[in-house]
Amino acid sequence: MKNKVSIQRCSANDDLQSVDRALKKSLGLIGALDNSLYSGKKILIKPNILKGASYKSGATTNPFMIESLIRFLKSFDCTITIAEGAVVGYDTMEALTACGIDKISNRYGTGLVDLKKDRFIEKEVPGGKELESLKIPVTVLDSDFLINMSVLKTHDSFPATLGLKNIKGVISEHDKKRFHNSELAQCIVDLNKVVRTDLSIIDGTVGMEGIGPLYGEPVDLKTIICSFDLIAADLIASRVMGLDPYSIKYIKLAIEQGISSIKEEDIDVVGYTVDEVKRDFKVIDLKSSACSQYLIDIMGEGACSGCLHTLESFLYKTGRNKDLDRLKGSTFILGKRNFSKDISGNKIIKFGKCAKDSYPEKGCYIKGCPPHMDTIREVLGIKK
Repeated sequence: MKNKVSIQRCSANDDLQSVDRALKKSLGLIGALDNSLYSGKKILIKPNILKGASYKSGATTNPFMIESLIRFLKSFDCTITIAEGAVVGYDTMEALTACGIDKISNRYGTGLVDLKKDRFIEKEVPGGKELESLKIPVTVLDSDFLINMSVLKTHDSFPATLGLKNIKGVISEHDKKRFHNSELAQCIVDLNKVVRTDLSIIDGTVGMEGIGPLYGEPVDLKTIICSFDLIAADLIASRVMGLDPYSIKYIKLAIEQGISSIKEEDIDVVGYTVDEVKRDFKVIDLKSSACSQYLIDIMGEGACSGCLHTLESFLYKTGRNKDLDRLKGSTFILGKRNFSKDISGNKIIKFGKCAKDSYPEKGCYIKGCPPHMDTIREVLGIKK
């Protein structure tokens, strides 16, 4: 069953019975109804609750999906815990409460854990490329079966954020910042070498396109994707979004480094086909940022997709907030190449780790790989 990925549609994304039927059918198609998978085990549900944003925005896991999964699991003799760590700067319990997850937890008697406040244990990263070790919450390490409930949406550092990326929510705020000051995609892959997903459920009941993962536009797709194989689920979910999965760096690296041995051509898609549910998600690009109007130049030949996509999203958000005039006449430098173009009359912004040593003693430097949005705003003096 490892090579199976199920795709199901629900008739309504805000009706528990509809979600119940679709989720149970999706799980059944991959053989995930078996009592032996859950009985006697400590089940950990990792949703995607970045902050207190409604699921109707596409930013967070649909609470009907979480409740439906718990209702299914309650038929087995298992212990259920919902665990999450909100994005940097946000209170996890406030986010879970705003999204109604605390009420669901109380209703069904599950555990509810703020991973930011958990006890952490340092674990070696087997075959780590960027990280030798990571501090992992005890709640995650003590679980027997991890169910990863990500959301089908775009991201400001990558074309999409899916199951692999969702696991980043388990680490501490310190490590979340560290990831962005290192090679982010590789850090995500290294993390998934330590924290293994047993069942991936991608919530596409309401997805997000544009400037995800928080500020994009909702996509009412009413779709659920399930697989025991995390990579297989991410591959198919990318195709559902109209994206090339190999353009998403962390997926490409995860495949190359053997997080899963599955090949896309060997995946057995059951239920609906990709074409039956496919919807091309809008991804931000530099053309939409009206850069030419403000004489903003981007020297990014050879730059990685992470920095390019982050800059695209930053410029788009800044333009939407009518603040691009503050960057008028700027030149953004990205990538490792040595540049010789005369830009002495422009404000030079060295964007990301690879551009640090370009144009010595000129301009400002924004650290990160890719830089975090908050870091960019802080260096450039742009408000949220």
